[in-house]
Amino acid sequence: MPLCHILKTSLLATALMVSVSATAGEITSGQMDAVSLFALADGYTQSGKDKFDVLTEDDNDTYTYQLVQGKRYKFVGTCDEDCDDLDLEIYDRNGRLIDADASIDDLPVVDFRAPYTGSYTLKVSLEDCSALLCAYRVRAFSR
Repeated sequence: MPLCHILKTSLLATALMVSVSATAGEITSGQMDAVSLFALADGYTQSGKDKFDVLTEDDNDTYTYQLVQGKRYKFVGTCDEDCDDLDLEIYDRNGRLIDADASIDDLPVVDFRAPYTGSYTLKVSLEDCSALLCAYRVRAFSR
């Protein structure tokens, strides 16, 4: 296959991913803003910036957070219209599961009080996606 054909195909695929990602980003942002109202009404404030990405089915991403002992944290996930099941799990520095939402839904929530000050790992897993890629957004709250 000629190099120029490979490059054109690669550029087209990248442009498609960016287009899908931008549209899905707008959708997940709107969903998250609606869901956030409940956390804010419950006395939580947003902690940091949203995590946004795309995944294929049965894939996952991890994020590290520095949390403070005794504070209550809530992590909320949303995903696009092609996503039917997004899961969240939070682990301590020793890899022990602290909390998880593995329900079959596209709006996972983990809510816990940090037992120590330090690093925690949030795992975002896309379990069911009816498209090649599904977009998700995670927002952290604390109080």
